[in-house]
Amino acid sequence: MIVFVILAIMINVFIIVEAGMSGSSSASQSSWVADIIAKVFHITPDDNYHHIIRKLIGHFLLYVVDGVFTTLATYYILKYINKYKTNIFLITYLLLGAFLACFSEFVQLLAANRGFAFVDMLINYSGFFLGGGIVFLTCFFINKKRKAIAEE
Repeated sequence: MIVFVILAIMINVFIIVEAGMSGSSSASQSSWVADIIAKVFHITPDDNYHHIIRKLIGHFLLYVVDGVFTTLATYYILKYINKYKTNIFLITYLLLGAFLACFSEFVQLLAANRGFAFVDMLINYSGFFLGGGIVFLTCFFINKKRKAIAEE
């Protein structure tokens, strides 16, 4: 849970940064990835290509990581307080993801030259959902395998 809180704070502090500074920072961070992808797949990069890669890295992949940590934190907290049930876990996880995806877009209304973008919110939530889904399915198959071994 601590990792979730730290990551959420870091995301929202970065969001409040003035738009030009934020855009140039994320563009420089994603440009080397964009260049590698362009070379591997023989793509001629343009502004739209760099924009898509920046959104992929800056929104989607960041929220995949956040989804992984939030899923693990939610699972272990519910286990620790002896309240773990799959439906409670899923509802808590989905609500946390929706809250963080929405909150990170609404915070941008406080920053100069930034604004709410519904598409970015959907990208954020999709990444969060994928990250959590990977962890959830991994745990599901591990538990299924353990039960099969125990029955033998």
